[in-house]
Amino acid sequence: MRNLAQITIIFFILNFLNIAKSEIIEGYCLVKRSDLEIAKIAKDDYSRFLGKEIKFLVSLNEGLLADVSEDGELSVITGMYGGSLEFKQNGLILNYENKIEVGEKETDQVTYSYKNKLSLVDNKITSLYADIDQTGFSMNNWKFQIDCRDYPYSEDEKLAAKKIKTPGLSGKPEWFDELVNKVIENKGKFPSNHKYSLLIEEDFDMALLITDKAKVEIISYGGYEFFKGVYDRTDNQADTFVQPAEISKSGEMQDYMKEAFKTDFDWIYKERNNDQIVISNTSKFIQLINSYVASDSPFSISSITDEFWYAGTFDLVKNNEDLLKIYQKNKSTYCGLMKEQIVLESINLELQYKHNDFIDFNQRNNISC
Repeated sequence: MRNLAQITIIFFILNFLNIAKSEIIEGYCLVKRSDLEIAKIAKDDYSRFLGKEIKFLVSLNEGLLADVSEDGELSVITGMYGGSLEFKQNGLILNYENKIEVGEKETDQVTYSYKNKLSLVDNKITSLYADIDQTGFSMNNWKFQIDCRDYPYSEDEKLAAKKIKTPGLSGKPEWFDELVNKVIENKGKFPSNHKYSLLIEEDFDMALLITDKAKVEIISYGGYEFFKGVYDRTDNQADTFVQPAEISKSGEMQDYMKEAFKTDFDWIYKERNNDQIVISNTSKFIQLINSYVASDSPFSISSITDEFWYAGTFDLVKNNEDLLKIYQKNKSTYCGLMKEQIVLESINLELQYKHNDFIDFNQRNNISC
């Protein structure tokens, strides 16, 4: 015999399907340990979310979405306590908001405000970004970035999400040697089905390419002494920080390196003629970058070793005006980007440009490289 919660979920799904007569998109998001660490959730609360699967139903035509997860605890992250919510679509991002008040007495009342986003690629939900503000009796803020896909996770995957990952005996992460081999085998080339976002550094001499939310390349065009000083090493021994740009406006080293924004970061360093390149697929680092991309917020990346430190502030290139500005500020950087293998073979997520579209853009704006 089904319990009341199961009956409620079944009734709700049927009702949602009746309202949203268009095609329903299903999304499954698995809460991993790294998601909770980045959000700075108290470890005592890990068991409420760790290894559990969020399930979304989305109707793009109706502008409605619903959380139909089996575990009600996940509503704390999604901000959806039954029923459906309207969303606003901005390109490949679905934005929705909600507010929940808890506590019978006014003195004990706590308000949870949600400003959440779902990221789409090819009409598939790829990420959930949850920004939760708690005000009232106590005040907190949590930011989640959780990877999603269009089919359920297996029990083995849910168990793996709970495990604490430890580096190998050599001190390198498990993926390091595999990534090195792929870079060597492919000679820097990416499969043609990849998509990417482009971010530009505020001095327009450096770019960041993030591919399918799985790999980051930071390219210093023409090279930079302190960039090389920090990253030209094989032991990955550097403290790295990713934080909102406004925190480090002073330009002082200590303002780029607030302890609360310290993150894991492993990388491969290589040089190409005069250019210097750092490649990473460290999960926590990439999740942080993706959260700033999703919210269209500039941010800084900084690293410090026992000899050198480096800091750069990056912003998303999201329209033709941003693209043209790169050319106007630094033709060498722009032309270098046009030759990058991923730009030649892949699709830019924000501009929805393939290589031929960049050629057309250049012709329309009298750009020659």
